[in-house]
Amino acid sequence: RQIGDAFNPEVGFVNRRDYRHANARALRHIRVASVPWFREFRPHVSANAFWSLDGFLETYLVHIDNHFAFENGAFFQLPGLNLTGEGLEEPFEIRDGIVIPPGSYDNVDWEFRANTNRGAPLSLSGGWSLGGFYNGTRFGPNATLDYRYSDKLTTSVRVNYFDVRLDQGSFTTSVVRVNAAYAFTPRLYLQANVQYNDDTRDLGSNIRLGWLDAAGTGLFIVWNDTNHRGSLERTGIVAGPKQRQLVIKYSRLLDLAR
Repeated sequence: RQIGDAFNPEVGFVNRRDYRHANARALRHIRVASVPWFREFRPHVSANAFWSLDGFLETYLVHIDNHFAFENGAFFQLPGLNLTGEGLEEPFEIRDGIVIPPGSYDNVDWEFRANTNRGAPLSLSGGWSLGGFYNGTRFGPNATLDYRYSDKLTTSVRVNYFDVRLDQGSFTTSVVRVNAAYAFTPRLYLQANVQYNDDTRDLGSNIRLGWLDAAGTGLFIVWNDTNHRGSLERTGIVAGPKQRQLVIKYSRLLDLAR
């Protein structure tokens, strides 16, 4: 696949331009009928690569892994092996004062993921990644707790942590995200998403009320809020609201053929 530098998606979205992309994947499902509590192995390998149109290798990932799936819905991943590469044609400031110089960076990292039965009212999932990152290392554990009550209420709490150590400097970042949704009826629901980033010291929230009509149309009321919780000395920004937005949208489907 190739996307030119002048490509215009018109009524869509493209996350990058001016590149060539190639990918391949092989996966096999191996059932184990003799073990009643175990469903299958899923060994697989995949490869993705992105080049600029002048042939510079910007990103590549080779992933080698095996999944273990159980009949009760539980899952774990034998630590997956990732061969990664990042190419920089110009300096990249990953954080204030930490600038990664141009060059090609090849690394190896390991990842692990597991979860309990996600169909149960209460489930837990998590994992970690550990390995090379540009000219240093990165460690990134995460955990998610999900709770569901009947078909009306769903909630989740997710925590991500990153510990990055580079030749130019080190930093850590934590992100906590809380999601909740309640369905009053199949057509009327309320959703709330709250996220805190300890790096930017921003607390963001998105609250949405939806009253559905046919084919996804209806009334939608959305409240977006970003509040800075840091100090002027720490972040250079005065604590207080950074953004507040109220959006009201109504759409209706008309059948003009009748």
